[in-house]
Amino acid sequence: MKKKLTHPLGIFIIFIHALYFLIACKIGSIYLVDSYGYLNQAKNILLHQSWYAEDWNAPVLIDYFTIRPPLYAFFIVAVQSIFHSDIFVIAAQNLLSVFNIFLLWKLLDKFEITQKNINISITLALLFFPSQFIHANFIMTEMLFQTLMMGVFYFSVKTIQSPNFKSVFIICFLLSLAMLTKPVIFLFGIVLFVFFVVIFWKKNKKMLISFLLLPFTYHLLCLQNQHTTDFYHYSSIKVMADIRVNARYILAQKYGADSASNFATQVFKEADAKPDYESRYQYIAERCKEVYLQNKTTFVLLYLKGIASTLLDPGRFDLAVFFGLQDNTTVGFLHRYHTEGIKAIPDILNNQPILLLAFLFFILLWNILGCIAFCVFIFDKKNDLVLRILVLLFVGYIVTATGISGLCRYRVPVFPELVFALTFALPQLFDFAKRKISHA
Repeated sequence: MKKKLTHPLGIFIIFIHALYFLIACKIGSIYLVDSYGYLNQAKNILLHQSWYAEDWNAPVLIDYFTIRPPLYAFFIVAVQSIFHSDIFVIAAQNLLSVFNIFLLWKLLDKFEITQKNINISITLALLFFPSQFIHANFIMTEMLFQTLMMGVFYFSVKTIQSPNFKSVFIICFLLSLAMLTKPVIFLFGIVLFVFFVVIFWKKNKKMLISFLLLPFTYHLLCLQNQHTTDFYHYSSIKVMADIRVNARYILAQKYGADSASNFATQVFKEADAKPDYESRYQYIAERCKEVYLQNKTTFVLLYLKGIASTLLDPGRFDLAVFFGLQDNTTVGFLHRYHTEGIKAIPDILNNQPILLLAFLFFILLWNILGCIAFCVFIFDKKNDLVLRILVLLFVGYIVTATGISGLCRYRVPVFPELVFALTFALPQLFDFAKRKISHA
């Protein structure tokens, strides 16, 4: 580890994290809209022993008792118990980010990859994926979640290479913690379980017993939410995303923004009249389901656009907020595009600094190259099939689970896995470029 810290790549990794951290301290743009929910949740855990993710003294919003699993709020509480400052929270997150990159480096060292290719892939990926540093400096779950997912990936690769009970237990433990961080991951345990069943069922099936941790975690969280709301459920975030994002964008595309807004207002009004939270939850879910079924083509097209956005979005909103170019409550490009259509694009571009637009253009080109590299890795038969499937499961699950509202920050949790694939694909990309240049 000491050799890596003094290696030019190690120095660069630490330097660029320090640079973004100092910018965050100077400008102070470390909050998104959701940040205040996490801070409120941390405060309510301390003062009221509640996971409520809103202002305790404001009118009650019942969905916010179960909208966010509690681990990130506990992370905030733990860090601020040492030094009560949000700056200290992002300092801890920067350490997590540095740890994740070094762990990726350590993992790549286990394969027959030259240090030169590792240097190139990690350096370029960090330069052209500023969201890694930006979200390390936002009060948001992304960096903690990335650390847990990177741990799951690291020990999954280790288990493939050398099956043992300890590694599988660590995988399940970290995945359980991830389930307590972001609701989106709760089905991934099933995906990973099936993956390991196929690999180990004949010879090492006893190792799979650790996966019982996952349903235990799920039901424990459901029981806590039932205690709070009298309704057995994992999180309210799904129906909130359905009504505020998915159904809204579908209706905005077909009938206009006003129609979408009126639908959401009417559904919330009718849901509020229900006698209990379960009825409210089910009513919103059913109304949104009707929108999906009645607009299947639009839903599929927007869903595919969401996947493309997750993979290609250069992160204009993140950059603009981080560097103080716009307020964190101002809607982003993708939101305006989904609600206003293509007519919103000229207005957005005309109000952006030219340097920002140039940087975003190069990031977009890099994202396209990254997608090509990922496909090269997945389809290259020289790479181990099991390893390729594992990487595909991690990236594919996160990208497809993000839904209609595909954003650059949704790619942060699997950024290390994408760089992992890129590093393997570099020789093929270099060979292709050389052939093209020689024939030019």
